[in-house]
Amino acid sequence: MSDRSVSNLGLTRTHRSFREFLVQYRLLLQCGLLFIFGLMYFVLTPPFQVPDEFPHFYRVVQIAGGGILPEKTLIDGHAAVGGILPESVLKVSEPFRRSRELKVTLHSLESANQTAGTFLLQDPNRSFVSFPGSAVYSPVPYLAQSLGVRMGEAFGLKVLSVFYLGRFFGFLFSVSLFACTLCLLRSYPRESWLFFFLSTIPMLLSEGVSMSADSCTNALAFLFVGLTARLVEKWDSRKFEFILVTGASLSICKNGYFPILLTALVPVWIHRKGLPFFRISLMTLAACFLPLALWGLAIRGYYLGGRADVGDTVDPAGQLSFILHHPVSFLSALASSLILRAPQNIGQMIGKFGWLDFQLHPVFVALCLGVLIFLSLVRVRKAPLHPFEKTRAVIFAIASVNMVIICTLVYLTWA
Repeated sequence: MSDRSVSNLGLTRTHRSFREFLVQYRLLLQCGLLFIFGLMYFVLTPPFQVPDEFPHFYRVVQIAGGGILPEKTLIDGHAAVGGILPESVLKVSEPFRRSRELKVTLHSLESANQTAGTFLLQDPNRSFVSFPGSAVYSPVPYLAQSLGVRMGEAFGLKVLSVFYLGRFFGFLFSVSLFACTLCLLRSYPRESWLFFFLSTIPMLLSEGVSMSADSCTNALAFLFVGLTARLVEKWDSRKFEFILVTGASLSICKNGYFPILLTALVPVWIHRKGLPFFRISLMTLAACFLPLALWGLAIRGYYLGGRADVGDTVDPAGQLSFILHHPVSFLSALASSLILRAPQNIGQMIGKFGWLDFQLHPVFVALCLGVLIFLSLVRVRKAPLHPFEKTRAVIFAIASVNMVIICTLVYLTWA
């Protein structure tokens, strides 16, 4: 045997061994890397350097103190929504508001921690803080961070230490849900790598280690899709119950995600025909929609709309009237906006940090997008088409409708 043949044989064996290692330890490798990457972001991301982390932190503290609903008052004759919080919470966040160019060091962190003092939810020194955007969020996406805040108070920690403990609890909760999703997708190698890569893109990691409600919301969305994939493969009543609980939680976390919950009907449509299909479908829609409707009724008097924090307001009724009377014009404008702003939207999806003022290099964004497209479209040659792949067109259609609805909600309530 020639030297070249021996060399090729060695490379073949090495390649086969590496491939067998990936197959056998794929789940362990994915979960381990996910935890390591998340921990790196947790350590390296300075306080309040995730988009909108100031108001999310205020909402976490409010919920930790038992404030389920926000508070509403008048400031200079204008309605303001937020809550009465310990002044130490404002003290610890104020140094990080001063400048976008503030360089955070260990000394500045220690100084801010000492200045704010010990954290007490029932601190006698309290004042009203306006945070209308996050005040109307339900407590569900903040439960993990609120538990960390309560534990920090029980241990007598200072405010910034409590902030980091709340972040850490949110990180553990979100990474646990991502890991559960990867476990559910263990029968789908390509999809598991796709979801692993999605869960480790910089923007999701950044939000996953923050006080943001998106930390929980993103993880719940992944878990929901993972549960749906397993049910498409084989019907399981217990997993369907988990889908109902996950769907209800996701809908109350962010109302714009409600349409994507329709994907839960795909396994019902495959495995249940006739009357059972309609009965289970109605039960699914009710379980997902009722919590959202009830929370909407609870906060209907608190929602201000627009950028109320800077004095901007919107007219949802007037903008809805425009959509109904000019549907073609609205859809045309929506399509043009999505096309023209595609580079900015994709860049923000993959990585735009700080106060949405630090964008990753376009080459890195393009590389991430290319990997996502590759994992989404390319399938293993000669591999059988599994049930979940057969429903890709339906799920893509639902996701597209969901995107249009989210954009419409933004126009109605924010733009």
